[in-house]
Amino acid sequence: MTINLDNFLHSLALFMVAGVSGLVYATIPRGLWIGQAKEGETAGVQNCADPYSSLILFGGPVLIWSPLPRRAIQVKTTGIDHSLAMAQAQKLYETLLDGGTGGYPLQMFQIAGKTTAGANDGHWRLVSVELQQPPALIDVDERNRGIVVFNFEVGFFKEA
Repeated sequence: MTINLDNFLHSLALFMVAGVSGLVYATIPRGLWIGQAKEGETAGVQNCADPYSSLILFGGPVLIWSPLPRRAIQVKTTGIDHSLAMAQAQKLYETLLDGGTGGYPLQMFQIAGKTTAGANDGHWRLVSVELQQPPALIDVDERNRGIVVFNFEVGFFKEA
């Protein structure tokens, strides 16, 4: 079975946004992006919220072999106020835990499937989520914005 990775990432982003009050994915200023965020303006409106996060696929092999599709993902949050960037990253991290703070990483968890065009597309099963580390401030960019990251691997498959 061929996996549509764009639809999976879109579905994962929608699931994560639903768990973070006030985080916007569908309109600008956008608080969550897939891949590289498009900074700048569109018709006088900032494209990126402050802070904003990006789901970025890691290159290279995953750490645990699995016969199912598996991807390494980095969540990178950038913000002028470093504490707000950390808080947003922590909330996104907690969407991957069963029961929120202090819970275990999701296993055998079903999320709604959506195409990138917004159509319903069955369900995705998150077989396992391996969180590599909690969010941490790793750098400050040239505009003095804090960069907070965490990484995880997810094994998944498409359900009807």
